Amino acid sequence: MSTIFNSNIDFNTTQLLLKTNYPNCKVLTKNEHIIKIIKGKIAVIIKFYKNKVKIHGDMYLKTSTQILFLFIILLTGFIGVIVLYILKWIFLSRKIKHFKKEIFNVIER
Repeated sequence: MSTIFNSNIDFNTTQLLLKTNYPNCKVLTKNEHIIKIIKGKIAVIIKFYKNKVKIHGDMYLKTSTQILFLFIILLTGFIGVIVLYILKWIFLSRKIKHFKKEIFNVIER
């Protein structure tokens, strides 16, 4: 689920604001329109458009868990991985929503 708000927010000031408010999180930029904030297994992606800013929260899977999922795919098949992914999503969804709201409140100020 995404949070969208209409505002003229500068990309560079938002990036500096996030780096100062979240020193133990990774703040990455893909290009001049996308900022990714990573906190453990949770990632928040901020996309800047001309007239709006979109904040999206999700699980961050570019870690050793991908190797684990690949191993589980080989052992249990496709259905087992879907069940495990859904269970993981259920357990992390509250943390994802909370972290996304934190980022939204910092940017909105």
